[in-house]
Amino acid sequence: MKFQMELKTALWFGGILLIILSIPAGILFYQNHKLQEELSTYVGQEDLNYKRLTDSLQRAETTLAKNTEELDLFAQQNEIDLKTVREDLQSLGGHLEAVASSGAKTTTIIKNYIKSDNVTPSEIEVPICKEDGRPIDINGYTKTTEQTYITDSNGMRIADVSFSAAQKSPWGSKVYGIRYKILNTVGRDKNNRIILSTELQAENPEAQPGKIFRIEGTESRVLQAPPNPASWDWWDPSLYLLAQLSLIVYQEVDFSASLAIGFSIFSYGENWRFLGVSAGYDAFQNAFRASFIPFLYNVGGPLPFFSDLYIGAEVGLSHELDISVGLTIGTRL
Repeated sequence: MKFQMELKTALWFGGILLIILSIPAGILFYQNHKLQEELSTYVGQEDLNYKRLTDSLQRAETTLAKNTEELDLFAQQNEIDLKTVREDLQSLGGHLEAVASSGAKTTTIIKNYIKSDNVTPSEIEVPICKEDGRPIDINGYTKTTEQTYITDSNGMRIADVSFSAAQKSPWGSKVYGIRYKILNTVGRDKNNRIILSTELQAENPEAQPGKIFRIEGTESRVLQAPPNPASWDWWDPSLYLLAQLSLIVYQEVDFSASLAIGFSIFSYGENWRFLGVSAGYDAFQNAFRASFIPFLYNVGGPLPFFSDLYIGAEVGLSHELDISVGLTIGTRL
């Protein structure tokens, strides 16, 4: 009779443990299936979310790179030192998410036979024809230095050109230094794809101080890095505050409810934590309980309205040698 009770308890314990351990396998399968769907949706598409919001503001085309080689090629074509960028990100504990290029263009403007914008008196006398006494310069160009202002298609003054007919070298020019500013707004859509909005501004602080010109024809492209494959981190210690609801299966069947502090050693990807232990107080049984936690999964990652909420399995042992199995839930400290 005693052997039958022990066998029944062992089967009960094994069944519950098998159900609990099947939870991570199911979640991993779901995550992998979801990732494959996202990759198949975006890989190979070329014109995603590309829209002119205003004449000077563009929402960038965003493409998911098929592999890191495509990302490296895009960076090379745009003369980006991706190796240095990666090293800098690694020193900050980060990783590369995307490479973006932005540019703008102005329209060619040609103006012929235009009047001067400014005239400066010249001290040189107008030459006179010796034969008839009339001025050789009938338009009086030698009396002044003519000057015109060159503007681009956005109306910004970029250069001044002067001409003095009385000089041996008559042409003069002044090209202004222009300040450029690129304004980027970065967001993500519901599929975690980066959305970049870009606007290019320019200013001539010398000739037109305080006036901002928004350059039309801005274009941007973002090549987003493929999702990083999940990997094992064999030393990733984490501390948790946990609530544990368990079923005592030995020495007698009963319920247990504990508040505990937990600790895990290593991780897999962003949401998995493995090989944890905890210690806490069981208010239901008025006992201290230590637990082994084989895994914890952050449901705050894939589920909405959560950010850091872990669930997992636990096998506990009280100071009275009661063995329990159950569910643990909590957050990282």
